[in-house]
Amino acid sequence: MFNSSCTDRNTNAAQTIHDTVYLDKKSDSSISDHQLTGTTVLKSSSKILDARWVHGLWLEDLKSSECLKPQSETPSPTEITSIKQTNDSILIITANIYENCGYSFLGEIEIVTDNTLNLIYHGYGGYAMCNCCFGLTYKIELIKDEQYKFDKLKYLTINGIAKVPLPKLK
Repeated sequence: MFNSSCTDRNTNAAQTIHDTVYLDKKSDSSISDHQLTGTTVLKSSSKILDARWVHGLWLEDLKSSECLKPQSETPSPTEITSIKQTNDSILIITANIYENCGYSFLGEIEIVTDNTLNLIYHGYGGYAMCNCCFGLTYKIELIKDEQYKFDKLKYLTINGIAKVPLPKLK
């Protein structure tokens, strides 16, 4: 609903204008498929699609913890805390990051220099006057197909930092 007051140029009398705009939700669900809310994966980004179709890695899910530790004088460094291959085709990676308390996160993955899996997060959303340590959990599906060779991957980073060796993927 839009309300506005203005003066009629001819009479100098105040007039109130009421206007209402109704938006119908289209039956095409593709419009709502692109809304970003909370911590989520950027499913159609070029990095995600390249990781899937060129390297056989699909970022299936990204989860964020609540604030693990509030701001301190010496912030926790960004670090990869766990790498587990839960079965033949699922890789679970957890990391701790230090970001704004009001953020949610958007996730991507990419392969850099042909041997490093880089986990990517983008903080967005609200803004607070503090920082927190958050835990991020990346769930990556390993596409089992003879064209994909996971033995080339030797390292893991998050946003290009915290480089650690990547265990051999089965």
